[in-house]
Amino acid sequence: MPWTISDPSLSSPTTLESRSAGGAQLRQLEARVRQHLSSANAPSTRSTTLTALRKLARFADGAAKGRRLFLRPEVQGDISVASYNEWSMMLWAEDLLSRKSRKTGKLLAVSTVAAYVSLVKSELSAQFGFELIGTSERRLRRVLKAMRLAEPVRDRKKRRGLRGRHLRRAFKILEPVARTHGIATADERQKIAEWASVATAREAVARGSEVCPDGPHGPTRADIEFSDSSRHGRLVTLWLRPLKKRGREAAAKVPIIFAQHDGGGNDTYAALLRMERADPVPRDQRASTPLFRHADGRRMRLSHFRKVVRGVAAACGFDPKEFGTHSPRVGGGTDVGDESPLLLQAKGRWGGDLGKIYARLTQRGLVRASRAMQRRGAKDMEEIHAAFAQPA
Repeated sequence: MPWTISDPSLSSPTTLESRSAGGAQLRQLEARVRQHLSSANAPSTRSTTLTALRKLARFADGAAKGRRLFLRPEVQGDISVASYNEWSMMLWAEDLLSRKSRKTGKLLAVSTVAAYVSLVKSELSAQFGFELIGTSERRLRRVLKAMRLAEPVRDRKKRRGLRGRHLRRAFKILEPVARTHGIATADERQKIAEWASVATAREAVARGSEVCPDGPHGPTRADIEFSDSSRHGRLVTLWLRPLKKRGREAAAKVPIIFAQHDGGGNDTYAALLRMERADPVPRDQRASTPLFRHADGRRMRLSHFRKVVRGVAAACGFDPKEFGTHSPRVGGGTDVGDESPLLLQAKGRWGGDLGKIYARLTQRGLVRASRAMQRRGAKDMEEIHAAFAQPA
């Protein structure tokens, strides 16, 4: 039986329309089963899988129009059917390689093409109920290998990390410090919030879009809590919602602890405390007030956060173009990386099979990470060698 793809949502290729009174209910059950089949894959790959399916649908309606993309084997392990389906995948891979990314305007990388092929192969095998290619896919692997060998070397864009010692240096120049007494001016409030956003992103190892998102659901003043521990001293906890999480994890906020240091540029506790004192918010308004905001109350967006990061870099004498919204995350990860892989994994909220956190985090561990990041001062290789860009 021939199989084609015309709809990336994959409205059941095997559904038989029921003419009985229970037909609608049966279709609902089938839709739920298909949803479970799809959601069984890693949640973080779901959006990429849907993108790949849309590209496959365009290929089926475009260059491959008139070709039956996939055949169903009459018996398990039918080599001829597996070879036919493998050939369709290779044709699609070649088509992908000639397409430009709508986001970057550049040709797709071979690694991206290989990821699309792998995800679609897994998705369709689950949806159709049989192995699309089977265990033998020598030609497909050979084609992808040849693509990698022929791919021109691309210049990797340099993205520098904004380290704790960089913040200390820039802090002495920019001096975003509010007056001890009296109400801070609008300009002072603005500078204090900007500095706090960068310091927080660095020590939280946070993405720029986690602390200063373009959407409406960013952190608020209610997400920070100051405390005084007899054992660890003064602390502030930030409840941060990670990005790139799906399902139940998407709604869960993660507590990140910052310990009081010496009030310098890399002291996140001091930065957040200055912001609280310069721009106090009534308790009943904290949940609706953005954590980092402009003097007029607007949420600080990602584009503005990028300007602030580059301004800090420029104050250090660096080329601002080499810094972006991920620079505090890169710098923070570098500062804490030598302390403990577990703490780096936790503070960066990274997932994946290799990064599963089985040991539970402790307050002492998080305070130790905070203090370790405050002490770090070694230069990274990108700062020592201007022409070097560290591979991913």
